[in-house]
Amino acid sequence: MEPANTCNICSEVYPTEDTLALVCDHTYCRSCLTDHFRAALVDTGLFPPRCCKTPIPVEICHALLPKDLVKDFDLKVEELAHPNPTYCSNLDCNEFIRLKDIKNDVGTCVFCETKTCVTCKGEQHEGLCPKDPHVVLLMDTAKRSKWQQCSRCKTLVELNLGCFHMTCTCKHQFCYICGVEWKTCRCPQWDEEYLTRNDPNPREPVPAAIPVAAPALVQALARPPCFTHSWRRNNRRRVCQFCGAHWLPYLFECDDCRRLSCWRCIQDRE
Repeated sequence: MEPANTCNICSEVYPTEDTLALVCDHTYCRSCLTDHFRAALVDTGLFPPRCCKTPIPVEICHALLPKDLVKDFDLKVEELAHPNPTYCSNLDCNEFIRLKDIKNDVGTCVFCETKTCVTCKGEQHEGLCPKDPHVVLLMDTAKRSKWQQCSRCKTLVELNLGCFHMTCTCKHQFCYICGVEWKTCRCPQWDEEYLTRNDPNPREPVPAAIPVAAPALVQALARPPCFTHSWRRNNRRRVCQFCGAHWLPYLFECDDCRRLSCWRCIQDRE
């Protein structure tokens, strides 16, 4: 008789080569293991895939997982490891852009070829990024110092002495007061008082950011306190309140807080 193992998730019996036995004595069939990894890619609360709170090494799962799933898993590891990930600015795509696809603060999506600004996360644009904190500081200084910006090449210029007729390094001529093309406005041509001077009023301090509670914390505070769950099998309910799984033969319900959970979420979340 061919050796067989029972899957702890679906309770079905499968040949040994179609199952994965973990050190915690729990066994996954090929289908349940694949579903476990796919769920972890969507729900970061399940990432990395775990059993009994111990991560399941992807190296021991290669024989059972589809190759495209292993590739998506490796990409997810890189995405979650990045402190400030960049996603495609095309809302119909919104895929993660890897570091190797970012050059000069512009990321190129390998799926739709859309170019995204790494700083503001919007579409690629010309000139300085308005969301760059260094640019924000520079533009604030420019405003207080009454600098003007060339409307053609966006270069900042400062008037030390003379009239308001400015000629930029790009040869564009404009008015220093309003910035429009020279001789197309009604601004005065010069003003003795319009000279660069130090701002006597120091900048006001920037208020500290107010931390926002994580969604998981908000959900936890909204639930009735239940420190020790008393799980019992529930054969009537079919949808897990955590991961949304609905294909399992049964769930577990806590006698105290009435939370419904699948076996996987009990092992990985609690």
